[in-house]
Amino acid sequence: DAPASVMYMPCKHLRLCLHCYEERRHTWQRDLDQVRTENTRRRAENEEAKRKNESRSREKQIPMAKLLEEPEYLCEHCKEKVVFAGSREEVLRWAAEAFTSTTER
Repeated sequence: DAPASVMYMPCKHLRLCLHCYEERRHTWQRDLDQVRTENTRRRAENEEAKRKNESRSREKQIPMAKLLEEPEYLCEHCKEKVVFAGSREEVLRWAAEAFTSTTER
């Protein structure tokens, strides 16, 4: 059990050591990848159903598959969505970065 060294933003909770954070983040990433893979499969299934439904009456339509919600990485203390996690120094650098828009006018 190492001391807590990973801070979450924007809630600023400092709850996990780096090892525990990496394990938790890995589990979340695995779950996210599985949901995205399943949603890709369901979108393809829905496209096929739409194509088939064009020639069917309303009563005989194939139902659309519902997409799964993507899991969010949440602070285990306050359950707020984590937008950044890192050491205190990394959090300070992250917070100091200017916001820039990627859209051009």
